[in-house]
Amino acid sequence: LKNPSQTRILDMLNVKYIRVGASYPKDKKGFRLANKAGSAYLFRNMRWLPRAYLAEKAVVITDEDKIIEKLKDKRFNPRKEVILEEAVNCRGTARRAPTIRNDVISILDYKPNEVIINANIAAPKFLVLADSYYPGWRVYIDGKPGKIFRANYILRAVYLPEAGPHIVRYAYSPLSFKIGAGISLLGALIAFLICKTRFLW
Repeated sequence: LKNPSQTRILDMLNVKYIRVGASYPKDKKGFRLANKAGSAYLFRNMRWLPRAYLAEKAVVITDEDKIIEKLKDKRFNPRKEVILEEAVNCRGTARRAPTIRNDVISILDYKPNEVIINANIAAPKFLVLADSYYPGWRVYIDGKPGKIFRANYILRAVYLPEAGPHIVRYAYSPLSFKIGAGISLLGALIAFLICKTRFLW
């Protein structure tokens, strides 16, 4: 990027600092000089988003080129909208929680194959996780299976249709692992039956 100030891509990717080898462009809105060593400049991104954050609404775009174009547009604000590639069924209790003034998002556990997030929201929103989208992941919202949407071209998002507290659990469960486990189990069963048959002989 020649001028990161002209896009919000770094914000949604949880990038806190950028290093440039020459003086930063005059238009440095959203960035603050943190350190300088010779011709190298280190800038802090003042608009960075946490690994898990909320978006108020979804914009559906199916064409990949148009998604990239939208992401590059400086008017795109990931705090307000998330780009999805399919429509979302927004049925649910679309009401505000009178006891919740501010949304609270916290990651309770983060492992290579599992992520658990606590989301206490004042109104229905999209929960975006700044991790790569991959079909092998599953999501459970308050213990019930949910749907993971490919968000902002490379990230993951789920829709929380009701205000209030939620526990969102991502679990990595690829089909290849299940098939491998099934084959191993079948092989063990066949070996057991062969040994048992030989013993009876």
